[in-house]
Amino acid sequence: RMRDFSMRKTAIICAAVLLLTMLCGCVSQPPKADIAATTLPVYQFTSILCEDTGLQITRLVTESVSCLHDYSLNVKQVKAVESAELVVMSGAGLEDFMADLLKGKAVIDASKDVPLMESCHAEAHDGHHHEADPHIWLSVANAIQMAKNIYHGLCQAYPQHKETFQANMNKLMAKLQALDAYAPVPERGEDFGARVFKISRDPQGNRLTWIKLNGGSLQPRTLLPYTLPD
Repeated sequence: RMRDFSMRKTAIICAAVLLLTMLCGCVSQPPKADIAATTLPVYQFTSILCEDTGLQITRLVTESVSCLHDYSLNVKQVKAVESAELVVMSGAGLEDFMADLLKGKAVIDASKDVPLMESCHAEAHDGHHHEADPHIWLSVANAIQMAKNIYHGLCQAYPQHKETFQANMNKLMAKLQALDAYAPVPERGEDFGARVFKISRDPQGNRLTWIKLNGGSLQPRTLLPYTLPD
């Protein structure tokens, strides 16, 4: 009787394993993305432009990170890039860490023809020096050019959806142009001028005065030493 019980128990376990295997095979897998966009801004532009096309877009960098210069992709992200037909990148050196992975891939560089500002990020990015500021989407004018670059790249990659891309592009341009009109860049005089907007301290306890420029010119993150009058 004990032997019969053991045989029945073994049979039940085998049947349960077989059933679970069959159920796992029936679970629908998420659709493979046609397009992989690196960061949130280019993901949003690409998603808007691809509305009503049936194209699947995935966003690679989903974490809240302030700098991508030391970023590394995980296995899931690497597979997403490898399986995608097209990769949309912000450009201007922001995705240099992906250079080897993007070799041989169809890529849209959203930074094409975008004027780059000189940058000094030594203090902000652990000693890394960059010739140009890659955070180009912060300017509405740059964002408009980025959207145009993505639009033209999509039309070239998927000509069958050109009319839909055009309709979506018109809607996107209307929103960006309205934003540009709502928040115009203020005109600045030639004479240097600034106002304080924050006071903080560095790790050594030194006082830092953060200023917003309203006249003249100053490189981003430039340190201005000063002494108090006697």
